[in-house]
Amino acid sequence: MTPLTHKDLDALYEKLITGMKTELATFATKAEIGQLVDRVEGLSRENQELRVEIEGLKKQNAGLLSTLDDFDAKIRRNRLIVRGLKPDKDADPRLGTEKFLLDLVGEGNKINVRQAFTLGANGMRSTVLVEMSSDYEADRVLASAGKLRNSGVSISRDLPPGMRKRANRMLRLRWEVKRASPGLSLKLQNDKLRINQHNFSWTDDRLESDGRNEPIEPTYSLFTKNYYNVFGNFSLHSTPAVRASRFGRASGGYLFGVHRKIKERLGVTAQFEEVAGSTVISLNFNTSPPTKRSLVPMYLRPDSWGQDFDQLARVLEPLRDGSVLLMGDANARLGLMQRIPDESLDSTLVYPTRKSKDLKVNAEGKRLLELLEESSLLILNGRTAGDAEGEYTFLGHMGSSVIDYVCVTPCLLEEVVDMVVSPQPYSDHMPTVLSLRLPVEQGPMMENWLIPKIPWTKDDEKKYATRLGELMGNAQTQELEVSDHMQLLTEMIRTAASLGGRPAGAPRQHNPKNPWFDYSCARLWNRLFGMLGLFRRMGGAAAREQYLETRKEYTTYIREKKKDYYASLCRQLGAADNPKDFWSLVNKWRVSTASPCSEVGLAQLKDHFAQLLNVDSVAEIELGPEPWVESDVLDAPFTMAELRAALK
Repeated sequence: MTPLTHKDLDALYEKLITGMKTELATFATKAEIGQLVDRVEGLSRENQELRVEIEGLKKQNAGLLSTLDDFDAKIRRNRLIVRGLKPDKDADPRLGTEKFLLDLVGEGNKINVRQAFTLGANGMRSTVLVEMSSDYEADRVLASAGKLRNSGVSISRDLPPGMRKRANRMLRLRWEVKRASPGLSLKLQNDKLRINQHNFSWTDDRLESDGRNEPIEPTYSLFTKNYYNVFGNFSLHSTPAVRASRFGRASGGYLFGVHRKIKERLGVTAQFEEVAGSTVISLNFNTSPPTKRSLVPMYLRPDSWGQDFDQLARVLEPLRDGSVLLMGDANARLGLMQRIPDESLDSTLVYPTRKSKDLKVNAEGKRLLELLEESSLLILNGRTAGDAEGEYTFLGHMGSSVIDYVCVTPCLLEEVVDMVVSPQPYSDHMPTVLSLRLPVEQGPMMENWLIPKIPWTKDDEKKYATRLGELMGNAQTQELEVSDHMQLLTEMIRTAASLGGRPAGAPRQHNPKNPWFDYSCARLWNRLFGMLGLFRRMGGAAAREQYLETRKEYTTYIREKKKDYYASLCRQLGAADNPKDFWSLVNKWRVSTASPCSEVGLAQLKDHFAQLLNVDSVAEIELGPEPWVESDVLDAPFTMAELRAALK
């Protein structure tokens, strides 16, 4: 390698200096950098001014949109949206909707629907745009819309598109807030939500409030309840139905059920007796002196009403001097007949004057009333707090009526606690429930106190043992009776497990009895109950028709679900290729016959296990040390042969 000379180094240095000068010639000078800074600051000021101007334009635009929404809302102020009604393809939607709204607000008010348009149908339900004759009538309809709660039918004001979008957001927000904290007061006014004392509204995609938000603490409360083997604890007695002709279904059948534990709980012996050729349930109370109640089932068929009525009269004839309860379907309409004089009433829970939503009286009703008065039987329908308005007991396509009655003799009035027409959509007839304060004496049988069943969830496991220990440590139970002690213990368990405190409106989890009963069935079931409640609040033919159509839709859907489920099981059974899958499918067809509880009373179980734990021994055991025993064979030293045998 040739070493560099001074001349070579000078040449390289000149090249380096020339290159650096060339590169530096393109760099900005200090003056140019100052001018650039001034330009950037000017652009920043212009951008800030533009931002302020844009924000002003946005606010102005929002104000204009709000003004347009207000104008649009005023134009739509007499328009309503009705969702969930059963559509009638052949009928004018205006007439059907007007009839329904008239039932909703009450017949005393005038409702005039100017025009109505069906916007679309979701399955079996339609959405109708209704234009009222005035905004005053629209406000009256909206004021009565609370009656539609849980019915599947809703009425809302026709809002502008922007306001409707914000209102839908608020609806979802209200649902989430209500699910998380049911105790808050929530009120939705168009597109604004008021939570307690604070107002919330949507602006663009932001949720704005008055700046005073309250914390929403999540609350978890879930109660489940299953109903299996409904008749497992009942003694049943039946009378077969009879077919009157070759056509139609059989009728006139009875099914009676008496709880098997009624004797253990109340000391009551129930027997099925035959009186004048009909079955009567006799309730014999183990009191001093012994008392008896006769429960007479009643069913007067429309096609043979006269014959059934004469048979009922023959049954009541020998029971006139006793305590009688008459319950059932009379197929007779009594209106408001049978008033009791105030001075003859011994109970403050039974009213002297009857109320009824069915005001019609027919010939059968007059004959029935004569028989009741001859037998000294008083009608409880429309006389108690649970049936203060005299609810309809029959809901059919031909109309609604009160034809199912509960009657008692005057001596039982002081035992009547309440009578309720229960809203159950299982049948055209609503079940009647009678609550009595029965003459039960305190005695040895009350020691067989039936321990109540308490619903249990996973959330109740948290801190349960600690809370129960604290409650039992502070309880004073030394001088309590057995029944009072059991009641106190039950209350402590409820308190420790936080049971019974479910807030109103909290959702319930549905645990179906039947495997084909899925979420869609539960939705139809809830809608059916809602429509039944709507009819009981509103009355009227339109609400009744909506309920009956919903019940028909529910029964048809359930029948198809059940059919599809078992058809699927058949296909799976045919495709099963191993014993495990085969018997697993077979078990789904089997009906469990296991008894939920033994028929042995608690007192007998107590005595049985007390004897097991304290068995009287028949062998004599000598106390003290065992005597000294001597044996030459056992006490002799072992030999070498014995040692070798043991070592082997």
